[in-house]
Amino acid sequence: LPLALLLNAVARSDPRGNPELFREGALAAARIPAADFTPQSLAMLANAYAKAGVRDHALFRRLADVGMSLAPEAWDEQSVANLLNAFAKHSQAWARHASLAPEVWGKLVALFRKLAAACVDNRKTDFSSQGVALVLNAFAKFGLRDAALFAHLSQVAQRFGTRNFELTCEVQDVANILNAFAKAGDADAALLAHMSRVTIEFGQTAYEQDGASVGIILNALARLRVRDLPVVTRLSAVARGMEPSAFDAQAIANCFHALALLGYKDSPLLDHLAASLLRARQASFNSQDLNAQSIANLAWAAAALALDDVALHNWIATRLADALPSMDAACLPQVHQYLVAIEVEGLVPPERIQALPRIIAHRRNIELAFRGAQKEGIMTSNGKTPPADLEQFVLEPFSDGESVRAGESGQVLKPPPSGGGVHSAASMLQSDVAYTLRGLLKQEQELEAAGKRSALLRLLVQGSDAQESFQMLEIEEEAVEPVTGYSLDMAIWKLGLALEVDGPTHFARGSREPLGRTVMKRRQLQAAGMTLISVPYWDWDSKASEHDKRAQLAALLAAALKEKAQGPWIARVFPQGGRIRSAGGAGASASVGLPPQRAPPAGAKA
Repeated sequence: LPLALLLNAVARSDPRGNPELFREGALAAARIPAADFTPQSLAMLANAYAKAGVRDHALFRRLADVGMSLAPEAWDEQSVANLLNAFAKHSQAWARHASLAPEVWGKLVALFRKLAAACVDNRKTDFSSQGVALVLNAFAKFGLRDAALFAHLSQVAQRFGTRNFELTCEVQDVANILNAFAKAGDADAALLAHMSRVTIEFGQTAYEQDGASVGIILNALARLRVRDLPVVTRLSAVARGMEPSAFDAQAIANCFHALALLGYKDSPLLDHLAASLLRARQASFNSQDLNAQSIANLAWAAAALALDDVALHNWIATRLADALPSMDAACLPQVHQYLVAIEVEGLVPPERIQALPRIIAHRRNIELAFRGAQKEGIMTSNGKTPPADLEQFVLEPFSDGESVRAGESGQVLKPPPSGGGVHSAASMLQSDVAYTLRGLLKQEQELEAAGKRSALLRLLVQGSDAQESFQMLEIEEEAVEPVTGYSLDMAIWKLGLALEVDGPTHFARGSREPLGRTVMKRRQLQAAGMTLISVPYWDWDSKASEHDKRAQLAALLAAALKEKAQGPWIARVFPQGGRIRSAGGAGASASVGLPPQRAPPAGAKA
């Protein structure tokens, strides 16, 4: 304990001032018998090294062994949180190199599992909100999940609230808890419903000009795909009641990005935040405060929400151009979608964006990064070990009879019980749709060969002869649309048709509302001249007869082709959904330029 106290004091006062002292401390700690450690001294020692930024993997391997030797009942909540947090800060390399050093990685996993069991089995409930967040963040950083621990921490977090029988909490506590559950990817329905109620019950004064917490809460909900409109509406009203100075650039970027992810265009809030961003006396501060990822998030949000404020786009484009040399492969795909919004959709006239040429100068790198991201997305969605049998995704009620206001129903999307996860099941769903589409078109060709051209085929090929009609119906799977660069599940190039099979991650949790990235992709593909057909997962019964599935696709194709004959249309982002026509249709938007129908890309294949 004296060693831990000494090193903690040094870490707090001058964390990087005496590395030699920490080296000597590690040697001293190695000589201390495991029996002399307590959970408190162990956590304090580990925390000192993490806080000082001193990497000593031999010491932490020793600390993991000591932690495994301590009795589960000896651990208190603060020691668990501090030790896990220290390992998360210090030992992320253990996860990156797990395959090269499986024994070391195994030590860490075993320690995390032991501490999780200690909390659950011994009913450790005296966590602070920060303690809950530290534990969840540590598990998230290593990509670890423990369902029992997460459920236990959810119950602990639900003790905090605004009512007399609840533990007192502040807005920042709610933000920390929701952010931690979002990082862990755990959309616990009971927790979300509880925090939704607490967030709404906070009075205006409780937020105390805390724009950062507003942004964190919105961002956490967006990452969990929870479109909780009462909470969003409440936070919007709170934010619009704050002074512009309450929001730093990071908070503004978080709010923009969250609304865009959810596909919710809250114009009053966006206008208020944009005004804060564009204030002349804050321009220098904001420019310095935003990192490359935040700038990319802002640009992507402006594109996803179809914003047409020229001043805002000029501000964003200037910061993008300045930050582009430092942007990595995570940022550049967002810049690509921003360029598509400007150049293809025409959200604002390109000639009015002064910094646009500076961005376009990096086009090759931007497009390469987007192509790589699309390819990675295809590889992820096509899992290598799909389940043996195709099962549908199902809509199941939230656990414990709870529901969270997340769209049209109190339901949560879950993968099928057969295993394989969301991506592999979605891949199997896509394969089934593709198989059915090929069967349908082959059936139409056989009817054509027999001299029985169907109503569907007349729509598909119009006046073409038999041989030409067969060529027009060639399908390419995992295609790439050449104007926007988007990957398509299926394309019939000569007809300008794209078919997308949309799994649960395309929609807000528990609802059938498409998320912002899906709405933007549809809108941009249509702006590029494609006629898009969406097959949502809930609409496709993989166990139906082949006849019924072909009939379903035939109806979708016919509806899309009739729509196409009336002129292209562009999906617009509205709070309640909806779309407007362009290219001569009712409600045409003069700001949107639609390119002419293109020839199929070179190399398009069946």
